[in-house]
Amino acid sequence: MTQYFYGVRDRQGARQSGVINATSAGEAMSRLRERFPLVLRLDEVGGRRHLLSRIWSRQRVSSDDLLAFTHQLSSMLAAGLSFGAAMEILLLDRVHGAAMRKVIVDLAAQVSEGRSFSQALRNHPSVFSEMYISLVEAGESSANLPETLERLAGYLEKNMRFKMEMLSALIYPSVVLSFGILVAACILAYGSPVLEQMYSAAGLRLPVFSQFFVSLGIFLKTVSPAAVAGFILTYLVVRRWIPNGSGGRLARRILSQVGPVKNLLLEAGVARSCQTLATLYGGGVPVLKALELSAQASDHPDLRQTFLRVRKEVAAGSNLSAPLLASQIFPAMASGMITAGEAAGSLPAMLEHLSKYYETRLDFAFRSFSRLVEPCLILAVGFLIGAIVLALGLPFMNLVAVLR
Repeated sequence: MTQYFYGVRDRQGARQSGVINATSAGEAMSRLRERFPLVLRLDEVGGRRHLLSRIWSRQRVSSDDLLAFTHQLSSMLAAGLSFGAAMEILLLDRVHGAAMRKVIVDLAAQVSEGRSFSQALRNHPSVFSEMYISLVEAGESSANLPETLERLAGYLEKNMRFKMEMLSALIYPSVVLSFGILVAACILAYGSPVLEQMYSAAGLRLPVFSQFFVSLGIFLKTVSPAAVAGFILTYLVVRRWIPNGSGGRLARRILSQVGPVKNLLLEAGVARSCQTLATLYGGGVPVLKALELSAQASDHPDLRQTFLRVRKEVAAGSNLSAPLLASQIFPAMASGMITAGEAAGSLPAMLEHLSKYYETRLDFAFRSFSRLVEPCLILAVGFLIGAIVLALGLPFMNLVAVLR
């Protein structure tokens, strides 16, 4: 038996939705038409996919889809629509893509069977984070779900803006570097064999400097098909199967300890942690749970440990500001503002101000970083291509002189 989520109008014209079990969509439609004059929709819950599709398709719900869903549901619930009516509107054609649509069908089916919205969200941990679910739980318990979803949408929007700023700062340097490496590889791969053949035919030996680049070019031409295939395969595996695996954690740990981006990553972690804590604390989530989720949301390993220690001390009876002031990682200015907010009884507002302050600092830091890296990369790429051209060009001139 297959489960189907339906939307209908009864004989009084009222909209209804629910779940029906049937062996096929045709049987489900026939049974519904016997009971209701108008069937508006019928969607299979879950959806069956064969083995190869499950292995290679791996459709994902994007952050854009999640943000749109949260905004839309918040607006419709705030306008007075029932949850079932809101789900039916979200399931209209072209409102969402296939991946998000499957999730919405499952959520609607579970809620129609009597589960709470937060319980339904827990069946999709790859789409809805623990923080998202905890805030929804708090909103349901306080009968304030529309405002909670609005707060969540604001949080997701800030996170998306932060990621876009990081990407915009890295796009131009990445394009310059990739293009420079590609041009250098092509010159080496297709120029080196020609040069070596000419010198071999003339019975001459290449200069040591040129011989190094010629050998490198021949090696690149030999392994290039396998290297390109291996790079594509590695990218697909990393992108689809281990997006947040140990490799990413190791890279973040190394970058957070050394290099010029150390302070930048710390400020980014502080901004995100304060924003997460403000959203959770202001949304009615208990402080210990809020601190735990703030630690999980932080990409900075030292900040994660700091928040876990703070949670332990708060659980033992301490206030929030004392362990933060004692921390060697958390910025003293941020600790001072949290202390002031706690004393004034306006901690959520203070955390919001703090996250905005660090977001402004980060925006300036990203712009400065981009302006500093761009000329350095252009010089580096120019030096690399110039060295290759020099290494392959001088032997040609020497060869012409010898042949004369």
